[in-house]
Amino acid sequence: MKSMVVNCDGKFLVSLGSGLCTIWDVTSSKFVASLAKGNDEVFAFCRFSQINDKNPHLYIAAVTGTKAPPRKKVAAAPASKANCNDINQGQFSSSGYLNVEGVAGVDSSGLFKLTNTTSRMSGQSVYKNLIQFKNSTNATVSSFSTTFNFAIVPEYTHLGGHGLAFVISPNDEISGALPTQYLSLFNATNIGLDSKRIVVIELDKVRDFLVGDIDNNHVGININSSLSVTFASAGYFTDEGEFKNLNLKSGDPN
Repeated sequence: MKSMVVNCDGKFLVSLGSGLCTIWDVTSSKFVASLAKGNDEVFAFCRFSQINDKNPHLYIAAVTGTKAPPRKKVAAAPASKANCNDINQGQFSSSGYLNVEGVAGVDSSGLFKLTNTTSRMSGQSVYKNLIQFKNSTNATVSSFSTTFNFAIVPEYTHLGGHGLAFVISPNDEISGALPTQYLSLFNATNIGLDSKRIVVIELDKVRDFLVGDIDNNHVGININSSLSVTFASAGYFTDEGEFKNLNLKSGDPN
């Protein structure tokens, strides 16, 4: 998975893999449309236009070969009139604003750890101040992007686990959740419920056939469930457009 964007009114989520761009309806969790790459092309990233009209467009950058500049493809995507201004004015800080649950905490070197070597335990870190996606004045919803560094250090290098997840939730507390395949976000009674209203980007390093995982080293996008609506083997693209595999459980910062 190389890119993921949400359009301005929050209705559509777009995921970009190495060879396929897929559009999902967030409200219904249903597939809307897809666009496949052309011959000898590699998708690089995608963005919605920020033009205030009734028919914003999805732009997809693709490269041909290893040295060619990006070539933009355009796919129409229906959306309401919206304003993509930064309604939070870029203000986001984790210092002193985290709810920490389970075995999560700060180690002796000052790094934040979600888990330890205890079996079947989980940790959560939730930003406890609400981040406003929806403008209270005109009811438009802002798109967003985020970047973070992480390292997954397994107790045994040849074994993986269910990894970690970046979560967007309407609540600052996720209670009653179980570890392993539930990602510390769900349990047997609430998994898959639309009332959860959770979007998950999972970094998974175990193949669970029960949820249809493609391999033991992948990135997935989930809606209200640990079952991914789309996924791809973990990796990244260089500035020249070359795809590089990424070992999530290498222990190295990513």
